[in-house]
Amino acid sequence: MDLVPFNFGSTSKVGILLIVFLTLGCTVRQIDKARHEKEVTPPVFVELEVTPASGSKLEAVNLEKIEKKIAAAKTPIELLSVVKELGEFITNKNYIENPKYSNSIKLKTLLGHYNQALLSLYEVSPETVKMEKLFEQYLLVVKSGCNEQIDRCLNFSFFSSDFRSAIVIRSMALILDSKIDSSKTEKEGTKKCLSEECFKSISEYYDLIRLCHILKNRNKDDEVDFMYMKRARDYVDYFNSLPMNSRDGEAIRRHVAKFENIISNYSANPNDPKFREFIVNFKPWTYSKLEADPFPFGTQKMFSYAASNFLYENKNGNKALSSDFIQALKISQVAGDSFFSNVRALNPTMLGSFSLDPKKIEEPTFLNEYFFIIDRLYRGHLNVEEVSQIWMGSERSEDKLYSVLEYYLKMEVLKMVVKTSTDMSVKYADKNINTQSLIYDTIQKSKEISDRWTDVLVRFDRIALFLGRNIKKQGEIQKKYDEKMRMFDSLRRNIKYISAYPNKMMMVYYSALHESSFEINTYFGQIKVDPNTVIKLFFGGELPPWLRFVNTDPTALNKIELIYAFYFTLATNIFEIYGSEEMSTAAVDYKKFFSLVMKQYLYEEKTRVETELREFRKFISGSSEYGSFLRICASKDRRVPIVGGISSLQYYAYVGGGKFGISAFAQKIYSSDIEIGLRRIRTDFESKIRPIRTMVDILKNNNSGVEQQSKREALSYIDSELNQIEELKRSYYREVVDQHRLVSKCLRELTDFERERERVIIGEEIEFLKAVYNSMLLLKGLQGDALNKKIAEIHRSFNFQKNLDVVSPTEFKYSQLGLYLRLYDKMSKMKPGIDIEINEEFLTRLDSYKEKKAIKFVEDDGTYVKPEVFVANAMKLWNGVDKSAYINWTEVNHSLSPQEEKITTLIELYKLGRDLGLPPEQLIQPQEIIEEVFQLHKLINITAEDAIMLKQLSLSSKVQRKEINDKLFNSNTGYTVGLLDWFFLRIANDQEALLDAQQFSKTVSSWGYFLFAPNPKIDQIMRDNYRPIVLRYEAGINSFKAAVSELETKYSSQNLENLKIIYALRSDGSPEIYQPDLNVQGHPFLISDNKRKNVESAIFNFHWKETGEYYLKKLGDPECKDKTILSCQEKLKK
Repeated sequence: MDLVPFNFGSTSKVGILLIVFLTLGCTVRQIDKARHEKEVTPPVFVELEVTPASGSKLEAVNLEKIEKKIAAAKTPIELLSVVKELGEFITNKNYIENPKYSNSIKLKTLLGHYNQALLSLYEVSPETVKMEKLFEQYLLVVKSGCNEQIDRCLNFSFFSSDFRSAIVIRSMALILDSKIDSSKTEKEGTKKCLSEECFKSISEYYDLIRLCHILKNRNKDDEVDFMYMKRARDYVDYFNSLPMNSRDGEAIRRHVAKFENIISNYSANPNDPKFREFIVNFKPWTYSKLEADPFPFGTQKMFSYAASNFLYENKNGNKALSSDFIQALKISQVAGDSFFSNVRALNPTMLGSFSLDPKKIEEPTFLNEYFFIIDRLYRGHLNVEEVSQIWMGSERSEDKLYSVLEYYLKMEVLKMVVKTSTDMSVKYADKNINTQSLIYDTIQKSKEISDRWTDVLVRFDRIALFLGRNIKKQGEIQKKYDEKMRMFDSLRRNIKYISAYPNKMMMVYYSALHESSFEINTYFGQIKVDPNTVIKLFFGGELPPWLRFVNTDPTALNKIELIYAFYFTLATNIFEIYGSEEMSTAAVDYKKFFSLVMKQYLYEEKTRVETELREFRKFISGSSEYGSFLRICASKDRRVPIVGGISSLQYYAYVGGGKFGISAFAQKIYSSDIEIGLRRIRTDFESKIRPIRTMVDILKNNNSGVEQQSKREALSYIDSELNQIEELKRSYYREVVDQHRLVSKCLRELTDFERERERVIIGEEIEFLKAVYNSMLLLKGLQGDALNKKIAEIHRSFNFQKNLDVVSPTEFKYSQLGLYLRLYDKMSKMKPGIDIEINEEFLTRLDSYKEKKAIKFVEDDGTYVKPEVFVANAMKLWNGVDKSAYINWTEVNHSLSPQEEKITTLIELYKLGRDLGLPPEQLIQPQEIIEEVFQLHKLINITAEDAIMLKQLSLSSKVQRKEINDKLFNSNTGYTVGLLDWFFLRIANDQEALLDAQQFSKTVSSWGYFLFAPNPKIDQIMRDNYRPIVLRYEAGINSFKAAVSELETKYSSQNLENLKIIYALRSDGSPEIYQPDLNVQGHPFLISDNKRKNVESAIFNFHWKETGEYYLKKLGDPECKDKTILSCQEKLKK
């Protein structure tokens, strides 16, 4: 019997076992005896002490008398007497091996009587020594001539002539059956054959079973079949006990085939205690497709019987799981990779962060039928069809099944998370790490891990398939089923959050730590990517998930999703898993981690703000012009030095405006660059800081695996860095506001004075031109010396210098430089005056020195020009329309752009101050913005004095029509708008700032099924960092509307004069007037009703369409659910 021994205790033999049993097969087949002739042992002939055969003696036996004796025999002695009497023939080979007698009806009849007597004796005296001797003698005769394979036996034909022969042999086997049980040894909670005596009994037992089958001509006998099945595993133990050179592989193959043939056709009676005991002894609950088993089909059949009939037992009148089932479950959890060992290996603090109790596995009821289903199916021991049998044999409680499933799935995923991080971290612990290939090598390593994750998913797919096949899908059960299907469907996405991205976060950290760059091939060639760029792309939500593991989605996690990935990084102790000896502790240095992130991710925005603040300070302290402006504001006489020489008078009369004059330097604190810088602090910079701040808050809340001293040091550093950033933002804000407070009023006053001076100067110039015209009338009719003398007299009277301005009988040569000198002479004597440094030699080099426009005094036809025409023609050089105009005050200084820039900058300060949480005294108030808007309207409005000036300049308005569009009128429809509409919309339109809030709500609302839903505290931290965006936004709108409403109530139809704006003059000189619409109470709409509704509609859409009521539902107050945040604002404050 050359066969490899069955050694179930040695894993090294598993491969050999599989080969053996694959070779042996599982089905019964006919053996070609010729192939095994050499293995057949010679026959064994038994020598008995017998008497010679006698035909007369046989004939003399009275069969009727024998029958009566047997019928009358009641005691062992009486029965033994019959057995002895008939034994002279039946156990005498001279009779049974002689065809002359063995074929006779007489002897065969005696065999029947002998068998009957022997069985009757066994029935009344089964365990006597005499009985054993008789059985032994009987067996020797039956096996006479047989070899070890029980072939070629001489007496089988004779003994098979009576069916009771097989019963006798079966009785012998039953004796051995009891003997085997008594000789077994207790081991590992079960009795096993370990002694030579036990193994010998098993061998003899199966010899007897084979004899039974032969004597019954191999006809089916359920009792014999049962006896064969009962000791099938014991026979394998016996086989394994044989020396290697004594093992007959063909014999064990026949044994397995025989067993599986019997079991496949066996008519089982589940109510039979013996059958139940047989099933239990067969250990069906240990059946596994992963372990070598000599009875693959048979064990499966045993498992099927057990699953359908023996899952439960009666304990003290109550239905309970069978003891052997519980015992098998306990044994299954002893292995190294069992579920229990996995749970015990996980960090309890980590499990606690996910509300998972590792002690749950110690609960008495945890090891139940539903755990068996999930565990055996997940670990591949059973297939879907097999565990379905358990389900059908169980009480089929979906709730209990789902409870086990969820706990099991989470634990297995977390085990894989820890395993993944441990394996990935090995790369970074290498002291000889190749920093240049770090990222590439890490990605390559992840491919191996991806295969493991794929295996995990395949396992859970089997469970999902089991649920799909077995759970009834209707009503409440359907909802629970759908929820579990969502759990399975979301596994890939969950792995992305809980493992792929946390490990990728570590990869990015280490690449930055080791300054590891890498190259990528693009259409434009190879591009080198430095680690700083990687950090910015990663935390900006723009870096694809290189470590996909099983996730096929190439989309990067956005900034909000990354916060959750960071939470899982902390919760799963990945920071602690990673590390190297070079670090001060075994864990990743939190301080260094955040230092790298903040340094690189926030570097660009932080540097920009620092640069802008530095440039702003440099301008404030280093600009001589700005300093001069401040000194002018502080001085009593407010005398202004004109920058740029006398030619500057072309553009302004005092402090200027827009791009010219000293006020232009004051206006720079409101420039579009400042406004954009302030807005970027609120939007771009804050959008980057907010996720970092949220991560820090989560770190503060996290207690999983964080060494407290390390945590305190890290948080101290991080808080310091964030405080520096916040102080940087506050400094920028405060310094701009401080300069605004310092400059605003003075700038407004000087601008007003500039406009007033313009009117005065223009009026005086008109009078001058009239005087020139009148003096030229004196030249009529003069010629020669008289003419020249009069001209010289006129020049002296007007103090014309250097012959710049020249009169003649036909025209007045109007000198540009002469005009500037004359203006300077006037303005330097005014209060407040101006100072211009004049260099005589420099004047002659000015273009304006040569520029003289001829103003006709006499027309070509000889008629004299009317005085008003003469003046009007000259004043055309003052209106800025002509490119060659001498004076461009109205074109340059009357633009609304500087005031618009000031207002939009104040609006940004208005928003930023609230975002920074500054005290009220440091905030820009709505009233300040409204006041500046009214100042802008003042710049548009045409007073009586302005009307005169405009008429003299041949202009119809102080500002161009395109500039007042959307300020007073709708540019598309021409309808009147509210005076504050345009600026109100600037306050309300804050999509850049709201983008994060919108993305946050959409991200949170579209999670799908989160396998490890963050605890409520984490959700609260997230909301606390993102909800204020919306609250501040609406609070800003609300405050502005409240200030406007208060102002509107101060006006009525009787006092609207201050709100009327003359914005243009018609050709006939009549005014075009803007007047606000009135509401039903007679109050003006400073913000038009449709603009209010548009903003309210935008807020409504934000809450109900763009964010799905997220911020309304999360306010924590049921009264707020169906309202806007505005209506809840005051309640929240309280």
